[in-house]
Amino acid sequence: MLLFATSCLAQSSEGPWLFAGFKNNGQNGVYFAVSEDGWHWKLINDGKPVIAPAQAGELMRDPFLQRAPMGGFRMMWTWSWRQPAVAGYSESKDLLHWTPHRQLEVMANESTALNVWAPALYWNEAKRHWLIFWSSTIPGRFPQSQYDKNGLNHRIYATTTRDFRTFTPATLFFDPGYNVIDATLLPADGNKANGRYRLVFKDERKEPEGKHIRLASGASMEGPWSNVTEAFTEPGSEGPASFAMDHGWVVYYDHYQSPGGLTCKQIIVTHAHIDHIAAAQTLKRLTGAPVYYNQLDLPLVKIMDIQAGWLGIPTPEVGPPDADAGNGMKVRFGATEGTILHTPGHTEGSLVLHIPDEKLLLAGDTLFAGSIGRTDLPGGDYPTILRSIQDVLLPLPDETLVIPGHGKNTTIGAEREDNPFLK
Repeated sequence: MLLFATSCLAQSSEGPWLFAGFKNNGQNGVYFAVSEDGWHWKLINDGKPVIAPAQAGELMRDPFLQRAPMGGFRMMWTWSWRQPAVAGYSESKDLLHWTPHRQLEVMANESTALNVWAPALYWNEAKRHWLIFWSSTIPGRFPQSQYDKNGLNHRIYATTTRDFRTFTPATLFFDPGYNVIDATLLPADGNKANGRYRLVFKDERKEPEGKHIRLASGASMEGPWSNVTEAFTEPGSEGPASFAMDHGWVVYYDHYQSPGGLTCKQIIVTHAHIDHIAAAQTLKRLTGAPVYYNQLDLPLVKIMDIQAGWLGIPTPEVGPPDADAGNGMKVRFGATEGTILHTPGHTEGSLVLHIPDEKLLLAGDTLFAGSIGRTDLPGGDYPTILRSIQDVLLPLPDETLVIPGHGKNTTIGAEREDNPFLK
């Protein structure tokens, strides 16, 4: 978590990472922070803004900084909360001296647009033009989805330009069927070799889960976008700044709701499939917390490159557990205690965390609503997972809330009654 709102990161092939961000309402301008490793950051310019607003009423929220293909830098930002519905723009050769700030009328063909928020820009080498996209509300559009209390119902719109003077008419860029803002791009494979991308965005709906960050997939930088993921951040998250690093992805974001003073003390990995263990070492580096998982899954860790190949993604950094999470291990957080239960079958080392005082089970990929974990991957065994569920999980109280590794929550009672795999 950064001390200022997240926005845009850039790195040269030989230099440090640069982070452009803002504080408060963006009224003071753009701040820069630098990092040698992408993890530890230091504000420069004695913590003062590097670029200040230049016109009356101008804000500099959500700054987005990019290198230009022929050298120099381009930056865009949110100029205002509502009107004028324009994006801010400036250029620089050295990051210190910037051209006069301009208002880009990227929504000129949509005269009723209420706003232009969080513009992002990317050079499309194949088409030799700049892609610019942002979030806007156009009153009356998408009446089937819910407007928020401020009368906003955003979608992501886009335009293209070669000179930042003339622009193609704004068109709909991304519509998942609900209110979305704060979109950025990630190359799908950690580089730009295969042309596929991920769109990182904020699900702006307050219900049903709160405001989170999600991903969508696209065949190119300009979409089309599909396969929206589950949320991967806590409620009250926005402003993702994403980049590829260390054979994986990093997404910084602003957690604008108070986390309540919580500190990460332990990282429990339910099993060593790539989608459950890939971020463990990164979390350990950020928090200093030890990583625990069952050592019977070490063979899966040793084939992490093969697992990555199944999904066509970079191989993440993984390592052995700092301690073996064996059956009966106690996990404490505050005054609450949970117990690790070994539930092999999905993998040899699969485990769940039972928190009896909260009537809660974190089930990993052992038990799902109406289903069970797959057993066709290395370490999986169908009779074993059935035995784990019957002997370890079903004896728990019916009212125990089950939070699985994928999909919707359920209860032990509901699965005992209706799960077709347990009949």
